[in-house]
Amino acid sequence: GLCHDLEHPGHSARLEAGLQGRLYKKFILSSTDMAEAPKASRFSIEWHHANAAHKLIDRLSLLEGLTVEDAERFEQVMSKVIEATDLSLHATLQGDVDHLIQELVKHQDIERTTFKAEDVRLITAQWLMKCADLGNLVRPRASHLQWEERIYQEFHGEGRKLVERGIVNMEELDFHLVARDENRASVRVS
Repeated sequence: GLCHDLEHPGHSARLEAGLQGRLYKKFILSSTDMAEAPKASRFSIEWHHANAAHKLIDRLSLLEGLTVEDAERFEQVMSKVIEATDLSLHATLQGDVDHLIQELVKHQDIERTTFKAEDVRLITAQWLMKCADLGNLVRPRASHLQWEERIYQEFHGEGRKLVERGIVNMEELDFHLVARDENRASVRVS
């Protein structure tokens, strides 16, 4: 989980792309440069986290003792695990875990399912990362409320920027205030 928010800009991919920000421009350039890793078909902040993690790992020679094949596999898995924190992929990841559970219930044995052991490990690692990423929700109440307040401010501040810059209309915003008082701030993302 160490790299999952590495060099986070403090706003969403939607705002970064809408502003044609530094990370978005970097993604566009890397999409045309076949030597740049990791590859991605669409921009996300998680793409940048994975890219920054790959560069850090290379700079520190952390995979030096591995074979080329094992190092490449590690970096592929790391990218997929980091990408799992992208909320736009939640339905896909939920479908993967639902299918795995259905197969396990049906066959009662992982060896008899259509899943390979490495697929099960990847799905497990992705969900562990998602849980860690959202772990502030289950912290003690004082910490949780502080985190929730910051998320509220971030979402609504970003929404204002998107509207002010004409990137979206107010009606297009995908978050809604559900409840907010001195004891509880809550935002529903739809």
